[in-house]
Amino acid sequence: MNGRDCMTSCSPIRTIYRFRFTAGVDMIEANEALQLAVLAVESLRGSPEVRLDAMRLVDDEERVVAIDGSFGAGRDIAKVFVAVCRREFGDGAFGIDRFVSQGEFVRGAAGSAA
Repeated sequence: MNGRDCMTSCSPIRTIYRFRFTAGVDMIEANEALQLAVLAVESLRGSPEVRLDAMRLVDDEERVVAIDGSFGAGRDIAKVFVAVCRREFGDGAFGIDRFVSQGEFVRGAAGSAA
């Protein structure tokens, strides 16, 4: 199967890390912790790789931060984010869910403005 066939018939495996924060965590501070993790990973991998391969979402109302860990940059952000959150908020202040699914290619989607 050539690359073109795979782009139309293969479904990539997606991994999403969802961080759920307790009521005691200020979501502004959680967002700042995420931005710190992004900055750290950009310093190592470069901004283009992070923009292309590390989508993320902050939902203040649901008290959730989601990070696409399907590629190395996203996994690295998730790892750094765990470390920062443990230090800033404590182990009991958040939980992590990992969702693995087979998805579809999204053409034209890149980066995130978390």
